[in-house]
Amino acid sequence: MTNHLRVPNENFPPSATESDGCESDSETKSTIIDEWRGPQTLKRGALVVTLSLTWDIILTLGPICFIVLAILALRLDGHTISPYGDQLRDFTLVSPTIYPILFAAITSRFYKSLARWRLESRNGIRLAELEQIFGSQSLAGAIERLLFVRTHIILGLVIFLTWGVSPLGGQSAARLISTKVAESITTGSVYYMPLNYFYDGTGVRGDSSGLGVDYITDALYLSSLFASSSLRQSPTDLWDLPKIPQLPSTIKDGEVYNVNHDALLNADAHYTSLLGLRVQGLNYAQGNTTYEFIVESSYVDIQCLLLNSSIPFNASTDYVSKAELNTTLLEQGPSGNLFFGFVANMSVPDTTDLEFALKKPPGYMLFAIFRFSRFGLFNCTTQATVLETSMQCHPTSSSAGCQAKSQKRVSNQNNENRYPPDILTGRWIRQVLLHTWRLSSADTMMGSTSPTVSYLGNTLDPFSKDKGMDWTNLNESDFSRRLTTLFNTYQEAFSTPRNLPSMTFMDTPVLDASNSTMFNETASKATTYVDVYDTQHKWVSLLIAATILLEILAIWGLVLKYLVHGPDLLGFASSMTRDNPYIPVAPGGTTLDGPERARVLGNMRVQIADIRSPDEIGYIALRSIPDPDHSGEETGDSRVELSSGLLGKNRFYE
Repeated sequence: MTNHLRVPNENFPPSATESDGCESDSETKSTIIDEWRGPQTLKRGALVVTLSLTWDIILTLGPICFIVLAILALRLDGHTISPYGDQLRDFTLVSPTIYPILFAAITSRFYKSLARWRLESRNGIRLAELEQIFGSQSLAGAIERLLFVRTHIILGLVIFLTWGVSPLGGQSAARLISTKVAESITTGSVYYMPLNYFYDGTGVRGDSSGLGVDYITDALYLSSLFASSSLRQSPTDLWDLPKIPQLPSTIKDGEVYNVNHDALLNADAHYTSLLGLRVQGLNYAQGNTTYEFIVESSYVDIQCLLLNSSIPFNASTDYVSKAELNTTLLEQGPSGNLFFGFVANMSVPDTTDLEFALKKPPGYMLFAIFRFSRFGLFNCTTQATVLETSMQCHPTSSSAGCQAKSQKRVSNQNNENRYPPDILTGRWIRQVLLHTWRLSSADTMMGSTSPTVSYLGNTLDPFSKDKGMDWTNLNESDFSRRLTTLFNTYQEAFSTPRNLPSMTFMDTPVLDASNSTMFNETASKATTYVDVYDTQHKWVSLLIAATILLEILAIWGLVLKYLVHGPDLLGFASSMTRDNPYIPVAPGGTTLDGPERARVLGNMRVQIADIRSPDEIGYIALRSIPDPDHSGEETGDSRVELSSGLLGKNRFYE
């Protein structure tokens, strides 16, 4: 084989080989000889060694920061939100930027050190293997060497998989810490005033026409009745007190009924009253808290049958006696003014025995409603129903946020706090209640239909001027549910009107002189929801595994780097000037590594060129060329020779 690697003759640029370029060449060589400083050892200066070692140690210890980050994330698990935790979490969010940079620096150093160490080893290294290892100092380089070198496939795959750990480590660090809502349960007491607790006498007043109703009672009743349909059907009343739903008649004693809130919102189900349960003491747990407790209450359940929807007034005695029901009051207000309303009479077995009252047969109610010049007559049964209702409250600074969750009927449990004995067993109070209920709003609604009647007829506008309603196609079940709601609403407003709107749900009831309170106490469970840090253990494991691999590469990269004694030649363009017959440098300088050689030869201009441009077949090599900034003006011949060395796509080269 012919050896073409010879010192150039006529084909080398005149500035480098011909006699007219000797002066410039001698000047360059003498400068380079001065920089070589004669024979040198491979030992580096103390400053260079110190700076290099410091950087290598910092780089080697870098992965430990991510191990520490994983440990701190584990310790943060379950702790409440804090500035320290937020700072740690913020650091994890920038990890996808920091981790790949650190990974690239360490892995690149490892493969470079491995290539240099193998290159200096006793048996050396195959060139293809060297190319595979040294060229894999980046993910792109690893893929390129794997695809184009194609001699060490397994080695290339291992290197590629090593680089693939970098994004896994960065993304796992970013996902170490999230937040979740944790629950903390405490127990305490909540207080409530039972509906229909007692009759305090403040609901009745006397005036020139006889017995009348206190204005507060009317205000409570009518404001609840005149509220929008969404408020009437909401879980709380106008004062944010929780309302108790009616229990469906199909539910057996002791059977748990889960309240259907959709049916309540759509008016397919109804509440026992438009006035809510008075609850206090929702303050023994702080923060975002949900209270759960059970209350006992009672209401009068009314079931009605329509006897006749259109009875003439002159035929009223054919259906009911005046003693049983005075139908002439249907269109008479408190002062004899025209008023289109209703009249009711209620009777219960005459007993004051509370226990017996709970077990006795239902009472009866006759209920007549004005309809043009006629009236409709209903025959109803009344039954006191005692409920246990599971309540759930989520109070805020301005709202109790309560609603009923489930219910069951209570039987054979007698307690004066659960039952309205005075209303149902006291005949005089019962008559006053029904009388004042009939006259509610009569003073201000002259010539109009009673809002109570409008509500019973499912009229959306309680201010309707309709002079009567057609009860022919009446849904008796729906009518009974509505009548139950209105009767209990008025009864509660009538019983203790001055206590209803004055309660604050955060307060604890104040004891009276006898060291007691009209509130019942019930056990409560408070579930406090707290935002805490949630460490993702699977990502912690992945980060630790990736970082351990990275630390192994860092340690081995450091060790291999300091096992290498020779100059660092790989990967530097200046290394191509070593022993190059087409670059006129003086012998020596073999101890210089790439960066040092680049500094020494920094002013040399080089070119990849065809050094046999006059020949039929060219030869490509790295050569030096004159620097026009330091060698004066180029001659015409020099420019011709330099341009003649340029490469061409269609020319043949050895």
